[in-house]
Amino acid sequence: MASLQNLSDDQIAILGCCGALAISFGVMTISFHIGRFVRGEKSSDRTGVAPAATREPATVQRQESRRAA
Repeated sequence: MASLQNLSDDQIAILGCCGALAISFGVMTISFHIGRFVRGEKSSDRTGVAPAATREPATVQRQESRRAA
């Protein structure tokens, strides 16, 4: 605790922010694992999370129609 007395107010604030980020990361991690346990997910693969893209992006479609005109 003696080392905290040598720090300025700004340095203490930065340490507080880093501590808050570390705590929120820990809560997020615990929440993620509890959520997976409740849903019954067992494997760590995340395949199938994002839907497969079946169409080209709208910008590509607009460029092709512009070329055809």
